Amino acid sequence: MSTKDSSLNIFALFTGTPNADGESWCPDCVKADPVIHEALKDAPECSCFITVYVGDRATWKDPNNSFRKSPELRLKSVPTLIKSWNSETPRRVTMCTFWYGWNAF
Repeated sequence: MSTKDSSLNIFALFTGTPNADGESWCPDCVKADPVIHEALKDAPECSCFITVYVGDRATWKDPNNSFRKSPELRLKSVPTLIKSWNSETPRRVTMCTFWYGWNAF
């Protein structure tokens, strides 16, 4: 099924991998996590939320990290939230967007 032809909303959150204590190494990811999960309570009924861990800090900082190099993703920062990532015009939210408002997403 293509997301273009359905009402399914796919949200993919790219975030730092949790450490042994269960908390991400990424302070921005830790700060954004409760905001994202609270906002998802208002997500459309037909939504799918996926968490993608980008690796530990050293893995993420590697310029050859596959999430940075992927032509489809080209991630520059974490956390990054992508809505309907298979659509022609995916919408991205990075840390800055959280402070300006979720509703625009």
